[in-house]
Amino acid sequence: MAKEVLEDRSERRAHPRYAVNIAVKVSIGTETVDGLLVDISIEGLRISLPKLIKPSTDMLVTFSAEDEVHILSHAVWTLEQNLAGLPSYLVGLKIHSVRVNNHDVLGQAERTAFLDRLLQ
Repeated sequence: MAKEVLEDRSERRAHPRYAVNIAVKVSIGTETVDGLLVDISIEGLRISLPKLIKPSTDMLVTFSAEDEVHILSHAVWTLEQNLAGLPSYLVGLKIHSVRVNNHDVLGQAERTAFLDRLLQ
C-alpha cells in the first residue's frame, strides 16, 4: 500500500495522517459493525461506518493486513454523510492502545514502525 500523506495546512496535528482503505470490524460492547478505515496516524483513526456512533464511545477496531491488528480507541467526533442515498458516518477516533499479533505496540517509535509496515 503506497503512503499517501493527507495534508491540511489549517490543522495543527502533531502527526501526519495517511490515507488507507482497509476493511475493519468495530466492536462496541457486544455489538460488531463492519466499517472502513480511511485514514490513520500514530495517535488516531478515521473510519466510515453505516451506524451512528456517539462521541465518547469506546470501541475496538480490528483488521487483518499481514498481521492481526486490534486497536482500542475512543470516538472523538462523528460526521454524517450520505452515500448514494444511504446513511454513512465518519468517526474520528483517538487511539488508546494497539496490539499486533498479541503484542502490545508501546510508544511512538513502535507505532511509527507499525505504520511503516502497514503502509508498505
